Amino acid sequence: MHFRARAAAICILALAGCTQSSPGSSLSVSGPSAEVERFVRTQVERRPGLSVAGTQQTAPGESRVTFTVAGPATSEDVAEVSKAAIAARLSVSFTSGG
Repeated sequence: MHFRARAAAICILALAGCTQSSPGSSLSVSGPSAEVERFVRTQVERRPGLSVAGTQQTAPGESRVTFTVAGPATSEDVAEVSKAAIAARLSVSFTSGG
């Protein structure tokens, strides 16, 4: 858990230096299916620049959702979504498109 928090902090600091997310960037969140579904509903309502690119069941009762980061979404949006996912005890990964 300590390593995960440190890695998340490094990612958030790296993202904070950007002003706009690169085209083709994506953010994946994974964990227990019910928690992932609840998280997705909340974040899509709050951040119109995020859209769900796909969902995948990774194991029984576990899933991963991938958001595309485009349009009005900024690095601050990505950082906030990442922090919210970590607070919800979900795993997060970010892929830069450019």
